[in-house]
Amino acid sequence: MRVSDSPSDKYLDQTSLQYLVEKIKEEIKKNGGSSGENVDLSDYYTKSQIDDIVKQLPSGSTGVGISGVSINGAGHLIVSLTDGTSADVGNVVGKNGTNGVDGQDGADGFSPTIVENAENTDTQYKLDITTAAGTFTTPNLKGKDGQDGKDGTGGSGGGASSEEYSTDEIEVGTWIDGKPIYQKVVPVTLSSNAKGGSVASDVTKIGSTVSALVDMRAVRTQSQFMVMSTTHIMNTSISYITSFSDFKDAIFSMSLAKDGTLFINHGYKYNGWKLNIILKYVK
Repeated sequence: MRVSDSPSDKYLDQTSLQYLVEKIKEEIKKNGGSSGENVDLSDYYTKSQIDDIVKQLPSGSTGVGISGVSINGAGHLIVSLTDGTSADVGNVVGKNGTNGVDGQDGADGFSPTIVENAENTDTQYKLDITTAAGTFTTPNLKGKDGQDGKDGTGGSGGGASSEEYSTDEIEVGTWIDGKPIYQKVVPVTLSSNAKGGSVASDVTKIGSTVSALVDMRAVRTQSQFMVMSTTHIMNTSISYITSFSDFKDAIFSMSLAKDGTLFINHGYKYNGWKLNIILKYVK
C-alpha cells in the first residue's frame, strides 16, 4: 500500500497494514465513531509515532503470581502468592498403601566344620576346613622343635625331691667316675628272732652286683609315725640306754655287699618291722 503521492512515498507490507488498521479502529472507537466509517489517512501517524502514543497510555495494575509451593505437616498443599498471601489447596497426601507381598525364603545357611587331617604325623599337623565353597586343607601348623635351653646354674638345696621310686632298678644319675647311678626300693620284713640283749641278722638279695654304695635309707610307714633313717638308727630315747644290753635292743644297722647281699642287724625292738630300703649304687 502506498501512503502518499509525494516523491518520498512509503509503502506498508501486509503485517504493517494490518497493524495500522487495528490502530485506526481503536482511535475511531475512542472518538465515538464506528469501525465502518471512512478515515482520512492524510493526517495519520507513522508506525513509530503510533508506538509512542501507545506507550503513553496508562497501564493496568500488576497481576498476582505464585511465589512458592509447599506441603504442611497435615499433608495440605500451601500456595504462596507474590502479594504476601497464601492459599490452602487441601490435602494432597494419600493414605498409606497396603503391605507388599513377602519375599521368597533365602537359601539355608552352612556351618563350617574343622577336622584333623588324616595324614598328620609327629612332624606335620594340618586341619581340613569345609565351608559352603568346598573343603581346603591348612598348611602345616606344627613348627620345628626349638633349640635346647642352656643348663641352669646350681640352685640352693632344700626343695622336695622329684626322684622316681620303684622296686625296679632305674638309672637316676651319673657318679663321679662317669658310671650311671641306679636306684631301687627293696621291701623287707625284719625277723622276730632278736631277744632282749641280743641282735638278729637278716639277709636280702637285691639282684645286682655293686661297685659303690652311694646312699642307703630305711623308711617305715606302717605305724602312726614315719621313720626314715640312714644306716644306723635307734628306736628309743637315749635315756633308756643304761647298759650295753640296752644298746643292743635299740640298735639297727645295714650294709650292702658287692655281690648285692643286703645285711640288716637289729635288736628286739625292731622285731617284725616292715621297711622299704632305698638303695643308690653304682654297678
